[in-house]
Amino acid sequence: MFGDLVVGYLFLGGTGAGGCLVCALMGLLADTSALAPALAARLRTGEGRRWSRLFAPALTVSAACLAVGIACLAADLGRPDRLLLLMVSPTPSYISLGAWALVVCLGLAALLAAVWRGALAVRPGALATLEALTALAALTTAAYTGLLLASMPAVPLWCTPWLPALFTLSAASCGIALVMATAHLTGASADFGVVLARLALADGALIALEAVAVAAAIVAVWLAAGGSLADLAAAISAGAAALAPAVATPASAADPSSLDALAAAPAAAATLTDAAARASVAALVAGPGAWLFWGGFVLAGLVIPLGLDLVLYADAGSRARRAALHARDTGLDPALGLPAIRGPRPPRAGRAPSRRAPAPPLSASVRALAALAAAGCALVGGLLIRLLVVGAGLQPTIGVIL
Repeated sequence: MFGDLVVGYLFLGGTGAGGCLVCALMGLLADTSALAPALAARLRTGEGRRWSRLFAPALTVSAACLAVGIACLAADLGRPDRLLLLMVSPTPSYISLGAWALVVCLGLAALLAAVWRGALAVRPGALATLEALTALAALTTAAYTGLLLASMPAVPLWCTPWLPALFTLSAASCGIALVMATAHLTGASADFGVVLARLALADGALIALEAVAVAAAIVAVWLAAGGSLADLAAAISAGAAALAPAVATPASAADPSSLDALAAAPAAAATLTDAAARASVAALVAGPGAWLFWGGFVLAGLVIPLGLDLVLYADAGSRARRAALHARDTGLDPALGLPAIRGPRPPRAGRAPSRRAPAPPLSASVRALAALAAAGCALVGGLLIRLLVVGAGLQPTIGVIL
């Protein structure tokens, strides 16, 4: 029921929806007074072309992800007409809601991309309405995949309210990755340094919340199944040791028999569902594929992009402070395009002003490589968490039932 096509659909649908959500929110926060003349000229002015180079490619890639996700869903159903049957089903369900959300989000994203390419003429008010509708449809699409899995009590690893939160945060982070990657590949980053710096900071916050959500989901499922925190810590230690075999002791190695005993240990009144829940958590954090969870999702999908995001934001701050020092020394205004980050504090009374220069900023090529690396790692992490959660949820459950 949940094969590779469904995993691809969950990832592509969430990523495309995240990209649409980020673009819509950015458009809603744009300066209307500066945007109105560009819209009146169908983005054919110099300022309009800059806006178009930022939004149009990102929305096009996001819409493409949604379209391929819909194709994966239709291919998994076996016949494309079954997708239409889901949409006209008289009984509302998460699946029918998701089918409608995907189609509506795709249509709105294509319409919004046409506006930013200058193919359609709209007023700022109409554009704001279209962006608000796109943001709502994108948020629904990003959240419903987690709601769909959480509504299946037969798979206890999924049956937690933390899963929809995890998938929504992951979709938003992947959406920021799409926008940042396309901005650097199209050259829009040269005109929107402020936006990209703030996006990097927002992505760092989302990644931190994503780490909290995945940890809370694991702990919640384990404790609900009657497991103890001490046993969970032992399982996590065994799984994390797979990343550092040189320091792992034989007792901490992820031995399959010990993991089975750990999953089956707990409370006297444990049910088969509880056993399946513990087996799923053990398989996720300490099973044979634990290296993919710790090394792929946690390290490559969370830690590395978080570090790169903070480096990019700190670099933007360094450039802003250097511009402020230059303005103070020359009496000129700071260069345009730098983020509004607080500059150096004025010296206290009786002290000479500090002449210490800020850290040298990164070159444009290094910034682009760091942003692309952060985006790539975030997208890999988004794919892995869906693949791992689906696999760890289903296999132990099937094993316990058989």
